[in-house]
Amino acid sequence: MIMQATRISLAALALGWMSGCQTAGKVTNTAAKPKITQGSSVLAGTAAKNSTPKPLPPGETVSLAIQVGQRLENDGHLREAAVQYDRALAIEPNRAKLVHHLGVVYDRLGEYNAAREVYAKAKALKPNNVDIDIDIAFSYYLSGEYDESIRLGQAVAASHPDKVRAWNNLGLAMAQKGRVDDAREAFSRGSSPSQAECNLAFVFLTKGDFEGAKQSYQKALIIEPDMAAARAGLEKVKNARGNEIMSAQAGS
Repeated sequence: MIMQATRISLAALALGWMSGCQTAGKVTNTAAKPKITQGSSVLAGTAAKNSTPKPLPPGETVSLAIQVGQRLENDGHLREAAVQYDRALAIEPNRAKLVHHLGVVYDRLGEYNAAREVYAKAKALKPNNVDIDIDIAFSYYLSGEYDESIRLGQAVAASHPDKVRAWNNLGLAMAQKGRVDDAREAFSRGSSPSQAECNLAFVFLTKGDFEGAKQSYQKALIIEPDMAAARAGLEKVKNARGNEIMSAQAGS
């Protein structure tokens, strides 16, 4: 359970460090925070605020549910956000982008089976949407099913070689399987050689291989001596190794 939580949290960090990540994007344009009481009419004037609230029209209910869901998601309340997105989809079930995004939210919650059921619905609505395929492959990476992630990722990368996320996600899964050279090649298709080494270093860190991470960061600096990310990574490796030694000494 600890390893699964570590894998999920580190994979989440990858979303910020790398371009290989789930980016279904916001489902609507950012809107101002609603100032109305949920369930009341947005058309009600101030004189009617003490009257019995009128039900929102379906379109406005959907819009409000999405706005509230986005705010909850941005604040880290993923479960509550999923409830709001479900509420919107109960009214308008054919919103493919929202269905896709809900799958991403379930992945972030660690509910991978639920995520894949939702992705299947998104695929039925948008059969040729490659971004859904990329996120399905990444879902298997998040759940630790690396072989399936590689199988799906290779198919996507082969058919859409311009998709950076597909190559980076494929590299992540290959590196977790110990296929370092294959992972380096995949990362290089989606980024520069120096960034590919940093991506490899990240995977080594998730596996507790500080020496492997150190070597990859050093290779990145040989390729690009002024690479700030590699220098910062080396410092993180140094600190992580120091903490590990201190923990081992404290437990002896």
